[in-house]
Amino acid sequence: MLAFIYLAYSMMALLYETVPAFADTWVECLGDLGRYRMAIEEGDPRDREVWMHVSRFWYFKGTDRQPHVGRLYHHLAILTRPNILQQLFFYCKALAVAQPFLAARESILTLFDPTALKEQDVEGNQSADAVFVLLHSICFTVVNQDAFAEKKDEYLDLLDRKITTSKLKFKVPGVYIAICGVTSLFQYSLKDGRMKLATTAKENQKATADAEAAYKATLQNKSEENLLPPGPVIDNYDPKDALLTSPPELDDSVSLDISLTHAQELAFDFLSLFFERGNDPAVQPHIHVWLVFLDYLKHYPEGMALVVKTFPWEQMADYGTTLLRKNKGNEAVLESIKDSEIFPTAQGASRPLPEEYMMRGLEIARRYFPYGYFSGIVDNKKKKTDRTAVDGCSSRGKDTLADG
Repeated sequence: MLAFIYLAYSMMALLYETVPAFADTWVECLGDLGRYRMAIEEGDPRDREVWMHVSRFWYFKGTDRQPHVGRLYHHLAILTRPNILQQLFFYCKALAVAQPFLAARESILTLFDPTALKEQDVEGNQSADAVFVLLHSICFTVVNQDAFAEKKDEYLDLLDRKITTSKLKFKVPGVYIAICGVTSLFQYSLKDGRMKLATTAKENQKATADAEAAYKATLQNKSEENLLPPGPVIDNYDPKDALLTSPPELDDSVSLDISLTHAQELAFDFLSLFFERGNDPAVQPHIHVWLVFLDYLKHYPEGMALVVKTFPWEQMADYGTTLLRKNKGNEAVLESIKDSEIFPTAQGASRPLPEEYMMRGLEIARRYFPYGYFSGIVDNKKKKTDRTAVDGCSSRGKDTLADG
């Protein structure tokens, strides 16, 4: 077996170098072979760790080339153990990208195993993450509902303390939490989920001939974002129409309603906590994700109607007001930021924000990023580098705030 894996790995590596036309296939095969080699290693933990890193390297390279393919994130989730928060993030992203990997709905159940969560809780170093995963387990399985309110309050307390102690280090976990929250609103890519149906209904997929022609024209570009399948485009839609739209009348399944209700309560209570922290830069990437979600949802009146009554609009308005007051009377500074390299633009050469790499490939971000926005080759370490531009992430959502 070892001889076969080594031979196959060397052949795939050679093909990767010599036949670049099928690089996406070779990259995933190399990741798979590294994962298989790790799985059969029982004697030396160091060898197992080495092959785990090799496999992760190729899968991450694959996500850079095909950020919309959920299968790659599913494989990364398996390799992320025992970091349960990051593992949940990868499972959720596997279900939330433009081409979801639905088998992740079964794999995620291993993470929701009560025994495994209890062990993580006992260890202490991931106790807060264990509570968070348990809450998503309740949303997913609709089991142990009586514990939901108690566990949610417990996690809110743990989360507030975690943000205070972690400070800027919380930026990455904050994005994990936000993307998991968005995925839960889509009921983890459930086929008959209310949000999924509300954003894929036939009336939401109508586009004008001009919009279709414009989109097809963009396919001539060579950026990797053009690999995404066409998505629905809605023109001449006012987000305020959502207030006059009733939620879609679907099959009134009790479990579906409870799942969505818990997901909204969970996600929006966390978001309210982040809004209340005001100018704290540690929570801005989390808020950025939700502004992108609103930017996506504003095109779907039935989808917006599902969250319009539970979303923390008042807290978001207070948060936006706080940001404006911070720079009140300082229009020159705001204009200089917009014109500088730290403010991302469609034509500019600025580097994407760290959280934008994590949102890349998500269905909700399909049309949010300009074409070619991620075309520059950036080292993985630089993707996580904190920049002053992160402080301006909420500025990118100014149109969303205005629409809300």
